[in-house]
Amino acid sequence: MVENQEQRFSASGVPIKEIYTPEDVEDLDYDRDIGLPGQPPFTRGVYASMYRGQLWTIRRLTGFNTPEDTNKRYREEYEVGQTGFSIAPDISTAVGMDPDDPRVSADVGHSGVPIYSIEDMEAVFDGLPIEKCSTYLADRVGGLLTPAYFLMAERRGIPLNQVRGTTANDLCTWSSIDLAHQPPPQGFLRYAVDLVEWCAEHAPRWYPVSFNSYNPRDNGINAVQEMGLLMATGIQYIEEAKRRGRVPLDKFVRRFAFNMAVNNDFFEEIAKLRAARRMLQKI
Repeated sequence: MVENQEQRFSASGVPIKEIYTPEDVEDLDYDRDIGLPGQPPFTRGVYASMYRGQLWTIRRLTGFNTPEDTNKRYREEYEVGQTGFSIAPDISTAVGMDPDDPRVSADVGHSGVPIYSIEDMEAVFDGLPIEKCSTYLADRVGGLLTPAYFLMAERRGIPLNQVRGTTANDLCTWSSIDLAHQPPPQGFLRYAVDLVEWCAEHAPRWYPVSFNSYNPRDNGINAVQEMGLLMATGIQYIEEAKRRGRVPLDKFVRRFAFNMAVNNDFFEEIAKLRAARRMLQKI
């Protein structure tokens, strides 16, 4: 049989050797570069037992054309075992514009749920135990839905230090998927970091930014580019917080969340996730 000598590459163009030996990892130090799960540099996971100890939050991105219809679906999802909620706002809500603005009036109730007041937010979560669940707010304009969610919790008598969830609040997400509604980058960054700082002090179980490379990856970048985009965006937030000096950086970065893609190149994706944890720990 004639062996195939053709050079193979991963999905991101990384050359793949025909065979690997211990010499390929001789520069790795176990304690420095890998370590145990739940311990620096977190290569094997940020928790000791990872998903064997607790499954990831199960939630589906949901948003119907009215708060009441959305609430009905949320109730159905919760009853069948969903452990969190994920709001998909309509376009006018997502870009922070009033429903009677002629520039977005035709978009009200399309592609998600319209939320323009605290009463709308309360209608979405009516009868749902938000103190027991985690909520994801796909919110792009510096987190305008987040204050409404917090106020709803306070009206229910739930302390903010018990409220769990995540705000999208990531500039690169929206700049890669919505070219029609682009906030000024510097203004967005200022507002985004404001929210991270505030939550670090007042809502310690809330993640006020989720750096999302999932959508840019679906738009055509590879795993290496995805990592670069993710790290560069996170560093920009850190640099802004460092410039301000209001919140200790250790406290600030603990409020970061990340949403990465997992594509079909099995081993490359595993290597990417492990490398991302180690890189973030070093940063």
